[in-house]
Amino acid sequence: KLSTWEVGVKSDLFDRRVRLNLAAYTSEYKDIQLTLNSCPQYNPPGVTVPCAMPANVGSARIKGFEAESSVRLFGGLMYDASISYTDFTYKSIAAQAGGTANPNGVQYGMVPPYTPKWKWSTGLQYEIDAGDVGSFTPRFDISHQSKIWGVAVNSLRTQINAYTLSNARLTWRSPQRDIEASLEVTNLFKKYYYLTASEVSVTTGVANAQPGRPREWAITLKKHF
Repeated sequence: KLSTWEVGVKSDLFDRRVRLNLAAYTSEYKDIQLTLNSCPQYNPPGVTVPCAMPANVGSARIKGFEAESSVRLFGGLMYDASISYTDFTYKSIAAQAGGTANPNGVQYGMVPPYTPKWKWSTGLQYEIDAGDVGSFTPRFDISHQSKIWGVAVNSLRTQINAYTLSNARLTWRSPQRDIEASLEVTNLFKKYYYLTASEVSVTTGVANAQPGRPREWAITLKKHF
């Protein structure tokens, strides 16, 4: 059960040359479902292997904000950016979910999986008028995600480090703007990073992870009717 309160504003300023959207929120999260690390009631005596059973094990408070903006600086030059922050704090966690409890019942080593504190992106593009040939628009953008964890009970084996990715694109548009062609390169600087991480065995320390996509390029053709 998630109860959320949010406040924000959406605005177009300076003759619509600047767009600014802001939002802040707080949420109360009850009966959180996590996969249990320990199920002694279902395991034979002396066996401590993970049982991987989903259960309602706790409550949390989530706070954060989001902001996004786009600015048309002059001519065909345009800048855009966005940022978000999430503070996910457990208020209580059942002991069988894992971690080590402090006097308030909250578990150490329990950061929610796949929940980065910070995410941001920014981009810059400029449309160049080429007369009868049409127009050319180069664009460069960067995105960043802070450290996350692959499982609810955190371990170094399932930590996914922060990473920053860069992309580049060049787009041609016909004079009638009904045809366009783009050449783009993603992960421009060949950053090696992980998307997921999970433990195969707690006792042997074996984990697996899925790497992100390498540098790739693509050509895209579009026709507007």
